[in-house]
Amino acid sequence: MCAGAGLFLNLLLVFRYSMSRVAAVNAAPAGNWPAPPPLDDSFSANAPALVTIKYQVKETRSQDFATAMYELEVSRRRDGALYWGLFADPAEAGLYIEQFLVESWTEHLRQHERTTVDDRILQDAIRSMLSGAESPLVDHYVAHEHLSHTRRT
Repeated sequence: MCAGAGLFLNLLLVFRYSMSRVAAVNAAPAGNWPAPPPLDDSFSANAPALVTIKYQVKETRSQDFATAMYELEVSRRRDGALYWGLFADPAEAGLYIEQFLVESWTEHLRQHERTTVDDRILQDAIRSMLSGAESPLVDHYVAHEHLSHTRRT
């Protein structure tokens, strides 16, 4: 009986919150991310990749910036981020670092292809909150794979 009631309730919710009521999303590829640096032969393309992005935000826009970044988190996770975080520097007002971890370098390359026009619009809005004309500073890291997994005693 409970399972039947749950299915009936689910059916009602589907009609109430159907996707047709959600605003149209422009999911066309944006192609606005620059190509990441080539991967050195000493690293595996299957190793996890960490991307850090440093933002210097206008002090008057910190709250708007944080709100927009949490909207961007949805995009990062949709495109393959296993972990996402936003960190503020307590010693320097307006300095933020975004980090996200991706399963592999290859998967990160795919992220570059997955950014949509709507993602670009959000990223442009975030850039408008930055101080100065500089773009955010992006760094890429690849997990180091040990040659030997034996533990020294």
